[in-house]
Amino acid sequence: MRLLLDDFIARTPHIQPTYEQALANAEEVLLRFEVNTTTRWRHFFSQTLHETQGYTKSIENLSYSAERLVVVWPNRFPTIEAALPYARNPRALANKVYGGRLGNTNAEDGWVFRGRGLLQITGRSNYQRASDLLGMNFVQRPDDTLLASTVLHVAAAI
Repeated sequence: MRLLLDDFIARTPHIQPTYEQALANAEEVLLRFEVNTTTRWRHFFSQTLHETQGYTKSIENLSYSAERLVVVWPNRFPTIEAALPYARNPRALANKVYGGRLGNTNAEDGWVFRGRGLLQITGRSNYQRASDLLGMNFVQRPDDTLLASTVLHVAAAI
């Protein structure tokens, strides 16, 4: 597995240092959470590559045009006019699309608990699940620094 990890890192040209460090020390964590077959390896790394835009992003990009909002969230934004107040307004968008769901109950929870880490964990309830699995309090410290420092553990556990 060590050779696979080293080769994977070498083939990921724009990888963030945090992700590179996590992957360099990933063997034990991947085995602990049974990412131990070719199929599981491919699924895990395909999903995390997609979620992080090639390991270049650690936090969800919520800066969408009104036209794109209509495509991505058609039930929430059925028209361009409905989407305009949220276009290029990440905080308002996060609170609109994630508010009142995924365990989010407070007015700013959508923004506070937006997607972070390798799997872009989103929502208070998913932050709580990661906290419970790993014995770390992501709900109390929902910043990308804590999630980034444990990105591999969070992604492998969930």
